[in-house]
Amino acid sequence: ACNQYSGDGSDLCYIHYSSKDLMAVNNEEFSDKERYLTYMIQDRVYEFNLKTDRHVHHQHVYPFQVMENIGTGGFIAQAGDFFDTMGAESERLVRTHTADFSGYMMLHCHILPHEDEGMMALMYVLSASEAAGTETPSPSKNTLPTEDCLEDLKA
Repeated sequence: ACNQYSGDGSDLCYIHYSSKDLMAVNNEEFSDKERYLTYMIQDRVYEFNLKTDRHVHHQHVYPFQVMENIGTGGFIAQAGDFFDTMGAESERLVRTHTADFSGYMMLHCHILPHEDEGMMALMYVLSASEAAGTETPSPSKNTLPTEDCLEDLKA
């Protein structure tokens, strides 16, 4: 599970697009809408190590903030800019703030044949009441994180 951003780098989550031989995110091809890359809690900031390896990262619901100036691979951004899509052959730190919505958050390669072949993943953003255990996450009990995962998120 991803921990809330602390600033010391100990809480990094990883989103790595696989090499050209495997159409996957973090070496997992998308196959099950009940499997999540990670769980996050609503209204917190999370930092990710995003490695695109010539793919185009796109995420739904929450934009991400780039943490450094970028001027490679046809992608230009200044530190602090927000995007929902990034295409650059690189490894970058990005942050996202799970501000307003809980539930599914889809991310995928924005090259359509790659997405179609399984290069996508889901994250799940827990509401405060879901994280506290006072509300059952939707869409089903199968999406509940383990107790260890919830303890990690509360830390």
